[in-house]
Formats: sequence, C-alpha cells, structure tokens
Amino acid sequence: MKQDVIVAVVASVLGLLASCFSVSAQDQKNAPEAVSIETALSDAKLLGKGTIEAYSKNEKALVVLPTAAFERLFLWYSETVTVPSGADDHLWLGGSVVQFQHRGDKVFVRDLTATFGTRIGDTQAPELGQQTGATINPIAIAVRRSNEPPIAAILPVVASAEDGRVLVDITALFSNDIDFMSARALIAKTGLTPLKVNPAASYITSVRVFPENFNVRTHLTFLAKAKDPIAPPRNISMRVGHSLVMLPEKPMAARQFDPRVGYFRTGSGVTEQDSDFTVYEDAGRLAQTQGLIMRYRLEKKTPDAPVSDPVEPIVFYIGREVPDRWRPYLKRAVESWQPAFEAAGFSNAIVARDAPSFADDPNWTPEDARHSTIRWLARPTQNATGPHIVDPRSGEILSSHVEVWPGVITIFSQYYFGIHAALDPRVTSLPLSEELQGRLLQYAVAHEVGHGIGLRHNHLASTAYSIAQMRNPEFANSASGATTSIMSYGRWNQAAQPGDGVTKFIPDPGPYDFFAIKWGYGDFGKTPDEENKALASLVEAAQADRRLQWAAGELAGEMEIWNADPRVLMESTGIERVEATRLGVTNIVRAIEKLSAATKGDETELAAAYGAIQTFHMRFLKSVTKLIAGVEAYPWAPSPYRRLVPAEQQRAAIHYLLGEGARSLNAYLEPGLVERISVFGGAEAIAGLQASLVDDLFEVLPNPGFPSGIKKLPLLEAQKAGNAAAYGPLDFADDTYEALWSNLSSAPTWRRVLQRAYLDNIAAILKEERTSNRADRLKARSAMAQGLTAAFAASITSSSAETVFPGWARDMLPKLADRLEIAADEAGTADERYHFLAMAARARQLAR
Repeated sequence: MKQDVIVAVVASVLGLLASCFSVSAQDQKNAPEAVSIETALSDAKLLGKGTIEAYSKNEKALVVLPTAAFERLFLWYSETVTVPSGADDHLWLGGSVVQFQHRGDKVFVRDLTATFGTRIGDTQAPELGQQTGATINPIAIAVRRSNEPPIAAILPVVASAEDGRVLVDITALFSNDIDFMSARALIAKTGLTPLKVNPAASYITSVRVFPENFNVRTHLTFLAKAKDPIAPPRNISMRVGHSLVMLPEKPMAARQFDPRVGYFRTGSGVTEQDSDFTVYEDAGRLAQTQGLIMRYRLEKKTPDAPVSDPVEPIVFYIGREVPDRWRPYLKRAVESWQPAFEAAGFSNAIVARDAPSFADDPNWTPEDARHSTIRWLARPTQNATGPHIVDPRSGEILSSHVEVWPGVITIFSQYYFGIHAALDPRVTSLPLSEELQGRLLQYAVAHEVGHGIGLRHNHLASTAYSIAQMRNPEFANSASGATTSIMSYGRWNQAAQPGDGVTKFIPDPGPYDFFAIKWGYGDFGKTPDEENKALASLVEAAQADRRLQWAAGELAGEMEIWNADPRVLMESTGIERVEATRLGVTNIVRAIEKLSAATKGDETELAAAYGAIQTFHMRFLKSVTKLIAGVEAYPWAPSPYRRLVPAEQQRAAIHYLLGEGARSLNAYLEPGLVERISVFGGAEAIAGLQASLVDDLFEVLPNPGFPSGIKKLPLLEAQKAGNAAAYGPLDFADDTYEALWSNLSSAPTWRRVLQRAYLDNIAAILKEERTSNRADRLKARSAMAQGLTAAFAASITSSSAETVFPGWARDMLPKLADRLEIAADEAGTADERYHFLAMAARARQLAR
C-alpha cells in the first residue's frame, strides 16, 4: 500500500468533511444583521497580524479568521506554564487537530482528531451524480458517516465580511477551563477536588500572533474543595499556554511503520503515542490496520548530494530557565545525534540553540507548538521525558518538548556511583563532581531527545554484547557503550571489573540508533516503490546483525512476543544473564563499602544513596528471574521461531538467586551503615527484599499496572507439554528445594528468610488449589480488555494450582518436616534449632 495515496485520499475525506460543514443560504439568512469588521474594531488595539489578526477592545480579545482559516486544519496544543504547589509537574495538557466552521452567529471548533483513526485506500469509485460529473469514492462517504467530529468549542461571532472573514470573541473560551484541554486532572494532583473556574479571577494574559499560528496564555483560578468535609473551598491558580498552528497545506511524505524498527507510530492523535489507523478497501482487503512513523520533516538543500545540510534543521531550544552551568551539556546531548543523521545523509541536521532572551524576542514562548524545547522543571521528581506533537496525516513531528527535572542528575549520580565507585577514578565522593554530573545529564537528555525525534525504547539492545566484549578495553573503550542503543535502559557497563582497563562507561548513540535514523530519515528513492523496496532491503539486512535489532515489549501486542524473552531487559547489560548479574552485584557491593566515606558524614546524602543503590541492586538480581520459563523470540527470521531457555541456564539462575544473590544483600546490614539509615527496621527491610526474590521465582509482574502477575509454574508446564526435553515445573521444584533445603547443617539469617518465603508461596498455591478459578477468569477478561489476545491473557492468568506442583509439594512436605526435626536436634545454635522446628511445624500443617 502506497502511503502517498493514503495521505492524498485522507485529504479528500477531509474535503468531504468540510463540505458537510458548509453553511446553507437559510443559515446565513437567519444570522444576525452583519456588522462590519472595521466598525467592530474601531478603537481596538492591534495585538498581532499574520494569517489571523488579533485585537483587544474593552477588555476582550478578538480574532479575525480569514477564509483560509476555514479551509485549513489547525493543530491545537496546550500545556501548563505555571502549576500550583503540589500539582503534577508534567507540562502537557492536550493536543488535537481542529477545524473552524462558521455557522450563523457562531464559529464551531470541530475536533477532527479521532477521524484520523479511519482512512480509505486506493480503490477506484464510479462517478456519482451524472449531472455534475462529480467523482466520489463511496468508501469516503462511509468513513464520513462513521466519523462525526464533535464540536469541542464555540466562539461567538462579533462581525463578518462579504469576503468570508469573521471576527470572533475568544475571551470567554480562553478565560475558562477548556473541556478537551482540561487542567482539572492536574488540579486534582494537589489533593483538592476542582469544583469550577472562578470567572472573576480567570483571564487572558497575552495573545501572540505569528505568520501561521497564534498563541494564547491564560490565568485560570479554580474553586477547589479539600478532602476535609469541614474545610471551605479555596482558590487555586495556574497558567496555561495554548498554541494553534495551521498545519501544512501539503502533508509531509509519510513513511509506513515497520515493527522491526522502533519508531513511535501514529494513527490518530497528535501527541506521543503508539496507535494504528484502519484502512478500508485497501488493495483487495476489506480493512487492515497500518501506522506511520513519527519523524521530523528533513529535506536536503542539495537533493542529489550524498550528504547535505537540510533546508530547515531540527532545532531544540534550551529553555530560559535552564541554569547556565548545565547548558553546554544539554547542547551536547542534542548534537550528539548529528553523526547518526550524517550517516543518513544530513549534515548539521539537529542543533541546539539558547532560547532568545526576553529582550531579544518578547513574543517567544516555550509552549509554542512550533518550537522544540528543553525545559527545566523545578520540582523534586527524578526523571526526564521527551514527548512530541505530530501531524497525524503524515506522522510529521512538529515539535518536541523535552522535560528535565533536576533530580535526574541525583538519581543517575547515585546509580553511577553504585556501579563505578571502584572502576572510575573520578568517583570519589557524593555528590559527584560537576563535570561528571553534567556528563550524566547529557546522557539522560540525549535519550529523551531520541524520543523527541521519534525513537522508542530498545530494551533488546541491553543484551547485545557479551561479557568478554564488555571487559575487553580495546572493544569497550571504542564502543558507544555497553549497549547498542542509547534508547535502552541498560545504562552502564556492569561487567567491567577493576584492572580490566575499561574507561568508557557512559553511553552515546550506538549502532542501532545510527541504523534507525538512517531507516527513518534517509532518502531511498525518487518514487514510493523505489523507497519501499530500499527500506525493506535495509531492515531485512539488519536482522542478521544482532546490534541492529529492536524490541521494547512495552505494549500489549509486543508483550505477547517479548514478555518472556530474557534478552529484553531494563537496567541490566550483557547477554550472559547470571554471570553479568554476578559481576554487576560485585561492583555494587564494592560501592556500598565506599559509601560512608564518600558521603563524608552527610546523613541525608548517605540515606538517599543507600536507598537508590539498593533499588538498582534489586533490579540486577530480578533480571535473572526472566530466565525461568524464558523464551527467546525470533519473529522476524525467514522462518519465525521461539527458543526455550536451556535447562542449565534456568537451574543456574535459581541457585544464584537463592544463594549468592540473596546473600549479597547482607552488604546493607553492616552495622555502621544500616544503623545510620534506620535504627529500627533496617534488617527487616533487607529481609523483605530477600524474600521477594523467592516470590519472583513463582510470579513476576511483567509491566507496571499489569492486571496480574505472570505465574511461572503454568508457563513451565505448558512448555513441558510442548517439548518433553523442556525445563518443567518438577525441574523447578527440585532445583528450588535443593537450593534452599539440601544443606540443613546451618541456617544463616538470610537463608531462614528465603525458607520462610518459600513455604509462604507453597501455602498460597495450596490455598489457590482449594478455591474457584473464577478470579483467574476475571483477571483474564481484564487482561483482554487491555488489548491482549485471549490466548495470552489466559496464559498469564493461569493458576499454579492447576499444575503438577501442588501434588509434588504435598509429597515433599512431610519428608521435609522429618528432615527439619532431625536438623533441629543437631542444630549448633538455639536460633537454628527453633527455626527448624518452626519450619517443620509449618510443613506438616501445609501437608494436611
């Protein structure tokens, strides 16, 4: 299917929509008696003139909409300018594609966003209406009838002209909360319930006009109610910026999404998302879903040159509020993508500039939908994001607004210390040096800029390199990092050890990123057929190179392919999962030993780093659980196949986690450390982390917000049923038993924690065996409602009680109890004796 045909036909559908919005003669007759625009604007103050004109008069904001404004589409984007204390500090409020419709004494603002979810193909249609000779695709009529755009806002007409111009009053609309761009959810983040907008304290603060867009800033005051029923309502204020940009008359050439390359795709909507559109009557199919990749419009100044400057580069403005000391690092973050674009044929394709000062350009605003900006948000969040807004007709990114919270420097500094305190000689204290903090900030923002230019996460890139490569200085110091993509969450070289000679630890855009930019932005032919063939050839060749492969496993459809694949990882690097984890944890333990000295008596710094490093430690350990019931997916091979994780790797994972891995957490219990963090409860917290390792062997949550955990035992049983040589639930049962109970000559505290957790999990499974599976069916329906197939929903909500494990457990428990009672008699300490007796009693109770 040729995307240029689709885009052209979308334009025809929009024309059909526009024709349905035309005003009849009777409507015009019923309109109020016309007042000339010139008369209405007498004594008005001109605010700006472009495609539209804006005026102020008698405390009202007035806009002249020319005829062109009713023929073209506008992108309406809104974000916060200031937020009340305690509110969520994300900037975005909403984005839609709208069209103005003049009808009598009103101008309706139609929200066309949802209509882009349905498009028509290139089927030929017979002529309709012989008397006019008009040719209309009948599918276009069907699409139109199935997509009535809602009226999202109404503007009163003040005056009109015979040439089609209309003067409208925007005061009431923009002095209020606009439903489809509402700030109510943000107000609710303060803990207050917004009741209504206080009109006396809400007003337009500015209107700025540019050649093809206008921006409106408003001050909104909500009357909000606290949770306390006695407390009276109170005012809470914020500022909102709206930007309405006329979309290009001719959409950019679209590029069809390919599931082997990680781009955001658009079907409907104008903000960062992943959706498809449905194409009806498409080349022999009644309907099929497709998507277009999101990318900036880049065109060569010299079309035939192998490498050329673009007609217009991608420009990221560094916000006015960014502290001076961090500006150089943000600029380097943006321009670190230049080599990738140069490999795609564009020199100087992406640049960073300081936002103009108030004196240089008082009309410049960061929420302007034309500007890509990097914003600095003074809130305690430890994060950064890179959302963007797009033209849904073609996937063209119109702008990207990277948001940076300064806490991201803190969290990455702690993370970096936790892995590299014994490797990088620059790491001597916390906080890290400003230079190293800046370099980490550069890395974090380069990742978000990657999102801004269209790229999604690539979690498969985390495991592209072997431990041997990661520990070889000749390779590691010349590579872009320990992963093949800066879009992964596998951030650092965790495998490198002191004495290896590795000195490069912070990633830059890697081989996959270069490939993805070339595929998404390169020029591949003068015709759509030439381009499509070249793109297909490029991506097919990439599948033979492990460095260039992509997977994220974050969306419903992808999860079914990648959820059980142990190569698709966050926060860990290296293909040999157990050994890479062992080496990474060894580095973390070294860092913990240096933590007290590094924080130099700063108890706040110590406590924050202690907690953060602990979090990363657990992520490393839990990455190993993906080997259990793991399945490597190869969906893009000439003959797609799946490969079960070998039994020896699953066995090694269990023994590592329930032995050395769990024991490594004892590093946090060093008295001089844990007692400074928490006089009471420190040891219990670590015990909880150790117990969770056992829990994750039985059940793992694959994604935040997922309706239920994935139980490992049903997956193992299904794999065994399909392959007699597969690692099955009885293998799992024997290995966990051996790891935890084979040695009863002693019971150190950490092992007691694991043994209790193990029996707790068996208790849960046996209890599950006695209950109805109705709850699982409900969870399956919930999973399906999130877009999962019935088969996948059933597999992730299967019950462990329906496997052979409960039978094995009932046979094992009495025998274990006998061994524990003997061990209690032979115990070397009273603690061990009473632990063994308690475990024996619990085992006999469960066996009943």
